[in-house]
Amino acid sequence: DDTVKTPDQVLADTGLSTLGAIANIKAETPPQMLISRTAPRDPISEAYRVIRTNLSFSAIDQGLSSLLVTSSSPGEGKSTTSACLAINFAQLGLKVLLIDADLRNPSLHRTLSLDNSAGLSNYLAGAVDAGEIVKDSGLAGVTIMTTGPLPPNPAELLSGPRFASLLASAEEAFDVVIIDGPPVMGLADSPIISSVVAGTLLVVEAGQTRRGVVRDAMKRLEFARARVVGALLNKFDAHHSGYA
Repeated sequence: DDTVKTPDQVLADTGLSTLGAIANIKAETPPQMLISRTAPRDPISEAYRVIRTNLSFSAIDQGLSSLLVTSSSPGEGKSTTSACLAINFAQLGLKVLLIDADLRNPSLHRTLSLDNSAGLSNYLAGAVDAGEIVKDSGLAGVTIMTTGPLPPNPAELLSGPRFASLLASAEEAFDVVIIDGPPVMGLADSPIISSVVAGTLLVVEAGQTRRGVVRDAMKRLEFARARVVGALLNKFDAHHSGYA
């Protein structure tokens, strides 16, 4: 078994500090229920508040105006993490923009029951202005931009000047911009995004993601000159890992 199980393994494999760990709860729990858990004493909510605090400290010198949330592989929980972090920053009274930039397999619009007929892809193609495609997310204090129709050339659109322009404008209009990106491995999209955002958070699913895959993902981000601020260990089982 060569999967990542502990923060120590993340540090040894990537050099990244684990900014927090989200407990392993019932696998059938839908993302909507995780995102809706905002009670102050809820353990999941508290775990995300710890991650929010650690993110703020990790960027204390340069600031964290924009954050890409990505993972090595699909299904590690990056989209749920993006939404939960957006809620937590909004709870501080900050203006938060959540962008779904997974132009291959988006999920936030389904999770939040939002219309996705127009969004980021339309803006990148030059068909609309940014102000026409932002909307209320249904999450308190969070504005969202969904993907819109899936384009045939996501990497080309993301590497063009309009995405960098969008990010610069968003950083001026909002206190924090959180971007839900696609997985790193096998795609050029997230390394492209990571090269222009202020910071990148790598989500790792404990007990499922192989250590070699995490190492390879980190190498790809480093090659893109990403500023990776840390890792989040998702579905963490303290008992099985020896941390309990």
